Amino acid sequence: MKVVVLGSGSMGSAVANYTAGISHDTILWGRNKEFISALSITRENEKYLPGIKYSDKLNFSSDLDVCLDADIIIFAVPSYAVIKLLAEIKSILGDSVTEKHFIITSKGLDPVSSSFISDSLDKLLPEKNYLFMQGPSFSQELAEKLPTAFTLASYREDVITYVKTNLESEKVFFDISKEVCGIQLLGSLKNLFAIILGIAEGLNYEANTKSAIFVHCYQELCSFLDELGIDSKTVLTYAGIGDLYLTTTDNKSRNKRFGKYLGEGLTIADSLSKVGQVVEGYANHQIIDKFIQSNKLNSKAIAVLINILKEQISPKEGMSLILFSSKR
Repeated sequence: MKVVVLGSGSMGSAVANYTAGISHDTILWGRNKEFISALSITRENEKYLPGIKYSDKLNFSSDLDVCLDADIIIFAVPSYAVIKLLAEIKSILGDSVTEKHFIITSKGLDPVSSSFISDSLDKLLPEKNYLFMQGPSFSQELAEKLPTAFTLASYREDVITYVKTNLESEKVFFDISKEVCGIQLLGSLKNLFAIILGIAEGLNYEANTKSAIFVHCYQELCSFLDELGIDSKTVLTYAGIGDLYLTTTDNKSRNKRFGKYLGEGLTIADSLSKVGQVVEGYANHQIIDKFIQSNKLNSKAIAVLINILKEQISPKEGMSLILFSSKR
């Protein structure tokens, strides 16, 4: 089994180390030749995953031609880079593109269309030989070989079976879903909800209040699924309530920390700087806002957060609007 992992950040490094560790011939690809060369020498990603040594079986490359021999190609790049990178790879693979199994770990919507990445994937991969692998998965814990769960979502059962059979182990396990769009939506929205819960923590709200805000976020998530005609049970997957719980409650979450700093009174710029890495929720909030508007979804919590990020209302005012958005 030959695996290529695209993206040399924290998640790409963790996934590549994992697949190499379960005896798959794995190559970690990155576009920056100097950075990739340094990784191959130091055997550690000191920038994104410090303290974790790469498997001796893991190889490195900055040449996309390595995809020619791959059975599985895993995308661990930011969501905005997926489609452009896939187009490059398809031009290299030619007809053999139909023989590959593509895995998307990226979370977010397509920035060009402000819609699902799968809409664009279907144009490049009409055979739908891809799946989304998403769930409550901090890269640090995956790299430390702690038990980690993902949801595999695809239109094709044979693709799910192939990936599950070859990648599942005692440390990494999967549930499955046919709701490809639902899984993408969950992976996109949970980052915004994490910012909201982070703000609540930064404002020193206690457990009762934070629980109430969490319920408002959860209800909005379920409402979106219902309005879009997506099976509401999708929220019960690892990629649903699992990832929502992880991202909104644990301080390893960059989105939650960003929100916490906002709640403490830092500016957006200072909060981003203090996190020190990409905050997906902030980076994608305008795209998600467009998606909500174009689909005429009934939003309260996210609409409030958008106004906070536009600096039209304060974090404290925003939390009050969410808490008292409806009477029970």
